[in-house]
Amino acid sequence: MQDVKADVYVPGHGPILKGASALDRHIKFYKDLRNIIKDAINDNIEATKISVPDTFGEPDEGRKNMTVETWLKFYG
Repeated sequence: MQDVKADVYVPGHGPILKGASALDRHIKFYKDLRNIIKDAINDNIEATKISVPDTFGEPDEGRKNMTVETWLKFYG
């Protein structure tokens, strides 16, 4: 998506992204999240102790838990 220069990006899910900087923030969030989850798996950290990047502010506890569990299953 980064190769396409657009004013608006519509991902498969999530919010519509306005401008390249919004796209860059989302990419950074997912890269950071991937690294956090992979490190947590390698270090045997339990799901409740894993934080998510605060790129978009602190998510509510339910959303955070769902995100962590989903990515633990994906990478685990």
